[in-house]
Amino acid sequence: MNADAKILLFTGQVKSKEVVNPLAVFNKSLEDALALQNSGELNGVIWSTWEHEEEEFVKTKLLQIPRGLNFTCISQPSLEDNGLGNIKAQMSTFKSGVCLASEAYSEDCLILKSRPDGYIKPDFIKKVLNFDYSLHGDAKILPHKIWTPWFNMLKPFYLEDSFFASKASSMTKLYNINDMFVYEKMGQGISHIRRFIYPFLESYPILKKYISNHLGATFELQRNYSLEGVQGDTLDYFAELYATYYHILDKFFIISEDKDSITHYSWHEHPFERRFRDELSFTYNSHPSSGDSGGLIYVYNMVWLRNLLEGNFNHDELSNLIFEKSQGLK
Repeated sequence: MNADAKILLFTGQVKSKEVVNPLAVFNKSLEDALALQNSGELNGVIWSTWEHEEEEFVKTKLLQIPRGLNFTCISQPSLEDNGLGNIKAQMSTFKSGVCLASEAYSEDCLILKSRPDGYIKPDFIKKVLNFDYSLHGDAKILPHKIWTPWFNMLKPFYLEDSFFASKASSMTKLYNINDMFVYEKMGQGISHIRRFIYPFLESYPILKKYISNHLGATFELQRNYSLEGVQGDTLDYFAELYATYYHILDKFFIISEDKDSITHYSWHEHPFERRFRDELSFTYNSHPSSGDSGGLIYVYNMVWLRNLLEGNFNHDELSNLIFEKSQGLK
């Protein structure tokens, strides 16, 4: 067993409707992985997929696995029901890959989860594999921090779920197919949200209101939603919700993506040249015109988040309320 092992986990299929030649992308990722392994930055690669994918790409050698790479393919029969948004399929291959890494290496091994049709530059892989994932103090919710490239500013726990990383013992807590998550209540991003919010539901009660579509707001927090003019109980609810969300991000997550370090499949591309401003308030940045991709507002680092939680934006009412409510959270 190797508690210091670092594993690159690919989940899902090679085939993609969004990439012209996803097999070439996957082969390039494996070439890079061998170089990282040879330099001591990586211990091995796991591909968790379906039996027909293993037959088509591994056994035919269309997937060019470099000689010397510690590569393992684990496959399973296709599911009869993949679930809404393929959530059951996604969770199944994820769970199988994480369990294999835990058994083959250690529950303390570090896993960087990727996908065959996505590409992360080697220098950024090294950066992610060397983040400090330790949690200081009480770690009963999660044993370690989680890295992901971006978070959605307005829709809590809508985080990137194609690429994320943590120790295996924390990754296992990001698996669930619980039927409490309902699209008609949560709307866009439900597959992302259910993965990342689940470990925190019991410790932060307001999150249960959020996933139940409290005030009818959760479903609408996706495109061109405006918080201007909210008052009374509605204002208080949003202030507490965002204070909780941002506190959890600050305590349990690492948000970081260098420009051009990750190539997403085409429909998922989020430009860095958006109108989001690290130095401006929640109210300014939450305005519909501030976002990219039709009102979805993505944040790629922790700068703005920490400014808000440190009270640097308390010159408008909502920013100030979020700051005040965050002070009592643990």
